[in-house]
Amino acid sequence: MANSRGYNFTIILILAISYFLIAVECHRGLATPPANTDIEVFVITNFGAKGDGKPIYANGESMNGIAMMKAWQKACHCSNGPSKVVVPPGTFVAAEVIFAGPCKNHVTIELQGNVIADSDISQFPNKEFIVFQDVDRATFTGQGTIDVSSQAKKFSHSNYKDVDFSSIMPSIKFYKAKNMAVEGIRSVNPAAYHVLIVESECITIENVKFEATSVESNTNSNGIYISASSKVNVSNSYIKTSDDCVTVAPGSTDISITGITCVAGQGISIGSRPYTTSLDVSGVLVKGCSFKGSAFGVRIIPRLEFKASLISNIKVEDLIMEGVQNPIVIDQVQSIPILNKLIQAKIEGVFFKNIRGTTTTKNAISFSCCPKNPCEGINVVDIDLSLDAKLNANLNLVDKTLPAKGLNFLVNCLNAKVNFGGKHDGLSCGILP
Repeated sequence: MANSRGYNFTIILILAISYFLIAVECHRGLATPPANTDIEVFVITNFGAKGDGKPIYANGESMNGIAMMKAWQKACHCSNGPSKVVVPPGTFVAAEVIFAGPCKNHVTIELQGNVIADSDISQFPNKEFIVFQDVDRATFTGQGTIDVSSQAKKFSHSNYKDVDFSSIMPSIKFYKAKNMAVEGIRSVNPAAYHVLIVESECITIENVKFEATSVESNTNSNGIYISASSKVNVSNSYIKTSDDCVTVAPGSTDISITGITCVAGQGISIGSRPYTTSLDVSGVLVKGCSFKGSAFGVRIIPRLEFKASLISNIKVEDLIMEGVQNPIVIDQVQSIPILNKLIQAKIEGVFFKNIRGTTTTKNAISFSCCPKNPCEGINVVDIDLSLDAKLNANLNLVDKTLPAKGLNFLVNCLNAKVNFGGKHDGLSCGILP
């Protein structure tokens, strides 16, 4: 037992040091220009954009989208130092916008007005809205709003289980981007994702507000989806969705999620379906987050793949649950559509600490793993959860068969080696008397 505790402490210490070093490295790489630096400014209205809330076309193309890309190209290739693209106050209806790199210097895009997706789906040949591709060192900031409502409606009545999310338009996408920051932006009603991050490095998202008008399960609204990326930091933000608040998909390493408020939806998921052939997930920190009325808090849920993968070094701590159905979940044996196939993801080195608040079912904590690939090194410390049957009754998440007092939590530990510690009122695998 002493050796096990020493090993656990060492892993936690290594994770803490690595997160600190990553933050320092990415901060240096971003290299945001000082406030007193002379910055050349490019305003999109000087390139033909109109913020009157109406689409404008020339030769069948969206002029607002073209104006934004022209302003970007001027800023991106500016050799005089850092530059800025300004979206002024107004409502700009735009089609697909690709901000392509590499750029000569740091570029800031300041969103003062609102950018709305064109209702004509033919204007989005790549099924993307705002894309940062091959960009190194840029900041997307401002108090404006990205609104994809016109496109989101086209997918709102799809059969949820049959949706191919890779074919649905993200509001903001980072592809092969590096040293990027998103600050203060508001995004509403995505078709699939507010932000999609693929094959990128050193991406920081902070102080954003992402919302979906409808949080029904068939509206496909995900918050932030991270796939095959490293050194991603999401912090101090509000995300209201019908699906995942944040998804850490396979191929992702060194991911930090701190100070997030997740409302409704599916909470934070680790190990979901991949966008690339990379499958491992390692070095994920979820800390200081709140969950309100969600189906899950933090869940590790690997998908069926045809080769082995590893999900390891996951640290989850200091979380607050308000009417959450399943605050802590590892689900390696979820329903699989392909017969005689097993999920091959190995799960090890997972730490849950200081999880408190209210839940709406007795199955608040569950660890379900495969017999041929059991979960190991699952540590659960300082858990303080209680039933609150009054919360979310309108969402049908409350187990009404449970008494209001004297709750017996059923902790499922199927093929999982779980260590309980700290203050937890005798919580263990089985029924708490």
